[in-house]
Amino acid sequence: MKICSYCGRENQDGARQCCECATEFKTSALQPPMPSEVAPQIPAVAWTFATLSEADRNKDIVTLLTCPTLPEADLVLNHLAGAGIEAFIPDEFAVQNAAFVGMAPVSVRVQVAASDYDSAKEFMNALSKD
Repeated sequence: MKICSYCGRENQDGARQCCECATEFKTSALQPPMPSEVAPQIPAVAWTFATLSEADRNKDIVTLLTCPTLPEADLVLNHLAGAGIEAFIPDEFAVQNAAFVGMAPVSVRVQVAASDYDSAKEFMNALSKD
């Protein structure tokens, strides 16, 4: 329990201010949360990456990988965005509409710029090993 230095009220250990008088508690150096506390982790899986030909590498956008569900593809998208790699889900609305009418999607593509393919692939492999 934390004791307020101003009014003497007992507060929970995690409190940032007194529940009685709103006096802010002094905090020691804050440590950033561990990555496992910040966002759900991608399960350790063997990703099935799309194989790129030389012609594919000359395109603007290529498919990085496919996911079985939209939430998993969205999680991949968010992790890539956190790493500074721009990605998108071209099938997002089709998958949402399919779910609305009761059809199960076969797969959901995650696409990136061809120039980001190798770094995105390396990042996703490293992420799944953690």
